[in-house]
Amino acid sequence: VVGTDGVDDAVASVKEGRLTATVAQDPRQIGAKSFEALLKAVQDGNAGSLDAEAPVEYIDSILITKDNA
Repeated sequence: VVGTDGVDDAVASVKEGRLTATVAQDPRQIGAKSFEALLKAVQDGNAGSLDAEAPVEYIDSILITKDNA
């Protein structure tokens, strides 16, 4: 079983063997990318369309296993 967010309880579960792994995400990077997209939309005067496909932004994450928990 693998979880997401890399919270303390998940990391402890990985150490105990109850989870195989958890993926730690970077909330600061998620917030920064979101703010950059908002700022660009405001500056361009383009809020987009609900029918349009959203652009993909990749965020760094870390796979936490027993080896690095």
